[in-house]
Amino acid sequence: MPDESLLEPPDGNVREPSGVERRLQAATVFLEGGRIDDATSEARRAAELARGTGDDAGLARAENLLGEIAWERGRWEEASLLFGAAREHAEAAGEGALLLWIESNDAAVHADLGQGELARESLAAALPRLAFVDDHPAATRILRNLGRVLGAADQVAAAD
Repeated sequence: MPDESLLEPPDGNVREPSGVERRLQAATVFLEGGRIDDATSEARRAAELARGTGDDAGLARAENLLGEIAWERGRWEEASLLFGAAREHAEAAGEGALLLWIESNDAAVHADLGQGELARESLAAALPRLAFVDDHPAATRILRNLGRVLGAADQVAAAD
């Protein structure tokens, strides 16, 4: 069994997740389990909490998750609006890695809508940030979205 002291932060303070983080974690679990309505409710509660406390980063994460849920439901225009709001809050919070994730989601939605130029603009904004992401699941999702956008662009070009 590992030494318990190795598991604590160096300053001895254990950081409890905020109410926003707990709601977003619950929403993510619900989403992964296919419980879309529950995921939506938890993500909305997280957004309300973040808005009430002035937590721009938390609000950006909640709006991004709500955008992903809208996207999953085929509500692409709603998803794009949510990603736009999330982008503004991530920029205000100085959250570069989150901003990259949001921009790549937005690019994939634009690709799904057949808006190749807007998809490329979102990707052009996102890709320079990729070098600074050390979150491997986020980087994987971003690269998956890049593949979707490029695949959609290829289909549009082939149709012309």
